[in-house]
Amino acid sequence: MWDKKGENITYNWLKKLKQVIYEDKRAEILGDPNQVPTKSVQLKCGTTGRIVNTVKFHANFANNLEKAYLEGSTASGYCPKSSGTHNVRTVRGPGLKGSTRMSNHSWAIAIDFNASENPYLKGNTSVMEQHPEFIRAFENNGFKWLGDGAGRNSVGDDMHFEINLAEFFPELAGSAGRLSTKQLSDLKMDQLIKYANSRSQACRNLGYLSAGSTGEIVSNLQKALIEKGYTIEDAEGEIGESTLASIIKFQIDSGIRTDGCVGPQTAGKLGIKIGQDYNLSKLTTVENFTPSEKTGEVVSGLLKISPDKNVRFVTTPTETRVGGTLAWRNNNPGNLRLKTAWQSYGAIGRAFGFATFETFEDGYRALKTYIDKFGFSSEKHTIASFMKMYAPEQDANKPASYAAKIAQALGASVDEQMSSFKGNEQALEVFAQVIKKVEGTKEGSTIKQITTASFDGASKGGMVA
Repeated sequence: MWDKKGENITYNWLKKLKQVIYEDKRAEILGDPNQVPTKSVQLKCGTTGRIVNTVKFHANFANNLEKAYLEGSTASGYCPKSSGTHNVRTVRGPGLKGSTRMSNHSWAIAIDFNASENPYLKGNTSVMEQHPEFIRAFENNGFKWLGDGAGRNSVGDDMHFEINLAEFFPELAGSAGRLSTKQLSDLKMDQLIKYANSRSQACRNLGYLSAGSTGEIVSNLQKALIEKGYTIEDAEGEIGESTLASIIKFQIDSGIRTDGCVGPQTAGKLGIKIGQDYNLSKLTTVENFTPSEKTGEVVSGLLKISPDKNVRFVTTPTETRVGGTLAWRNNNPGNLRLKTAWQSYGAIGRAFGFATFETFEDGYRALKTYIDKFGFSSEKHTIASFMKMYAPEQDANKPASYAAKIAQALGASVDEQMSSFKGNEQALEVFAQVIKKVEGTKEGSTIKQITTASFDGASKGGMVA
């Protein structure tokens, strides 16, 4: 962990730790790379309408790829060809000879463009940089671009785009490469600043503030630090070197985690609000909303709340819900996917792959209907096997733990046949309540005056704010 002098954290050790944790999590949430669920995606050039390529991409993110390519090619007029996606192999590149780490292509969550014209070994990052709109469209749809030196030993990989798993699974952003409080307490100020900078993107992915954050909320942070006697020399509204050092000093003085990340604990001690408490009144303009899909009466997409942070929104005929948990945004306490039969369950559409209901009560009734139909009224499942089907491991769930909680609430065994509860309304209520609690329904923010009528299909339209 330490170098020979014991003064600094070894950079290579930190890097290896990030890779190991990330690899483990990736396999856990995406499953066996040899058995990845894929979907055929036709990449259509927005400027010509022609099909440029057809590739196999991870089924859970195939729509993201299709939308990103269409939006990117429309905005930039650039229609690069793909060299493929699902390719089970190890990472390649300079300094990686003999690597045993699996490439993201193995899980069909990464795609290369124009590989024959821009081989990675040439290190040529000029091609994609000429089309920033293309890059931006992919980033807005949940991708990371590695042409800026974000990967491969900090060498640009211009042709490589990969799904930003931290955006879909926030726990990845919060764990990879994270040192314990005890380890942090042994570091000197210059080492803490280096560590904070290395963790800044992961911090921002969680909706918190760190090096590089900007905006009105940062101005409030700086004012709060000045009021407490800390020096700020950076520009107002930007966390630079001076503000970051003051954040760390404040954390040390307050006896809290010294990682330069302003999360709920640090913000609370400073008396400021972060995360979901952004000022929606200043964001409800068409420029800030990027609708990505319209299904039924529902429009979903991303709302830009700062230069480096987007949050998801779902718009129904009556309101727009921003942030919060998936279950809250969709009025779907069970997080039911309902890929083809959502209307028969009373849903009014789908958002980000999950059914959306007009009211929370509608969603709760649908959850109970689902449990009864596929569980209590079926001879197929035990509690354990039902939860494996309902909350599969490949979706980052822990079905065994899930089943144990339900069995305990019912006073039963996880091996109890679901059909033994048929007609038992009390058991159905208990079952649904446990699922509701586990899935979580943390609220975000609601805007009443923006409706689906404000959008032109799934593109920006005449939004009323």
